Amino acid sequence: MRPRAIPYEVILVPVEALSNLGSNKRRGDKLIQKLDDIKTAFDTLSQNPSSYAVMIVSSRIAGSSTFDIIREVKKINPSISVLIALDSKDDNDSETIKKIPFIDQIIHNPIESIDLAQIPSLIGSQKEKEALLLEMLSLGAEADKFEQCSIVQLRDLVKGLRNLLLKTTSYEKPSFSEADRLILKELILSRGRISSLKLSRKLSIPLTTLQRKRKRLENEFLTTTYSLKYDKFGFRRAILLINTVKGNNEEVGKKLLLFKEVLSVYKSIGTNNIDLHAEILIKNNSEMLSLIESIKAIDGVRDVAWSEILKEIGTNTNTIIRIFNPD
Repeated sequence: MRPRAIPYEVILVPVEALSNLGSNKRRGDKLIQKLDDIKTAFDTLSQNPSSYAVMIVSSRIAGSSTFDIIREVKKINPSISVLIALDSKDDNDSETIKKIPFIDQIIHNPIESIDLAQIPSLIGSQKEKEALLLEMLSLGAEADKFEQCSIVQLRDLVKGLRNLLLKTTSYEKPSFSEADRLILKELILSRGRISSLKLSRKLSIPLTTLQRKRKRLENEFLTTTYSLKYDKFGFRRAILLINTVKGNNEEVGKKLLLFKEVLSVYKSIGTNNIDLHAEILIKNNSEMLSLIESIKAIDGVRDVAWSEILKEIGTNTNTIIRIFNPD
């Protein structure tokens, strides 16, 4: 009679085992640890966090307490890849699980059916990681700041950088006449506070021609807005620099906009510790500290820093004007 298989819900793959799964599967299998609950897995991993490369968790134990522990795992070892193995009955939950910021990948197989030899191809190799970091460098990012990211996270970052580069390069430069350039320059320097009659006389352009050109240029290339002088109402404007656990920035951003102090939220890229910028209005330091603590409590937020503009030293309008000047 064959011995009954011991059930398990978590697989821990040490770095050494990962490197052996492809070349020496028998040795790799021996090093892999199969555990029956997430708490035991966390205690085991905590003893030497950096020695583990992958943690696979069964969807059978997926729940808030499990995800809380996985979040802690990511804090003590940011480079570990966390995979969720889906039972067939949990397939409907895959879209929900995908949105959790600290889950790197989903495997559509029960944990007992996973071919462990496929794990290296799922999470990538050191060679792929080096290639991704090199590509990030070529795309203008400070690659050394992303060395602790998992390969799955690096793939997402590189994809985002490629899309960003595509957006900034795939455009047709508008053509301007000399009169267009002169009108744009005067509108920018005067911040739009110049009458068409005065502009017509200054540039020696017929009034009707200038009015027609001005309307087209303002509609196509200029933005005019009113903004409050917040200090007149007793408010200060500050910027919060928010680091998220992974790439769930849209979800976190929407939650930030629910706070009455938050004016706007921007998604950003460039360093590994600033994922979102939030512009806020506060009356005093106590209000700001209270807001920061509330934001830190949001699921998916790792850390929050702040910066406050004291005064404008100056504006270099030449930088704006050179945009539409001929090369």
